[in-house]
Amino acid sequence: MITFSNAVINDRLLALTRALDANSNPGKLLIYGGTAPVAGQSTSETLLCELTFPKPSAGNYSNKTLAINNPNPALALASGTVTWARLVDGSNAWVADCNAGGQGSNAVVQVQNENGELYAGGNVTVTLAQIAEV
Repeated sequence: MITFSNAVINDRLLALTRALDANSNPGKLLIYGGTAPVAGQSTSETLLCELTFPKPSAGNYSNKTLAINNPNPALALASGTVTWARLVDGSNAWVADCNAGGQGSNAVVQVQNENGELYAGGNVTVTLAQIAEV
């Protein structure tokens, strides 16, 4: 067994935001419906919305918990039910895939409405759950 100090754990959590901010352009959050592919693989699912993170993307972090700064609101590109999301850096290199859903769901990425429905041309805001290491 190995136990890490809080400083090491916080640095591991910040690795996610370092990856999002690795390019001169800001990282993005790509929101999809349908079935997520194998992590990092290409997808044939329709891109419902593309949101851009502020740079730097790191928010507060302490006590083994990281808050990523929420991406800027954007317009939905297509209509559909949100089921998963992909985080990419500014050059569109894959960083992470995660589940997504409506507000109040247990998903890592939550869109503003309860049922997770997006409508083409509609405004989309997203909140990200905090990421914690136990």
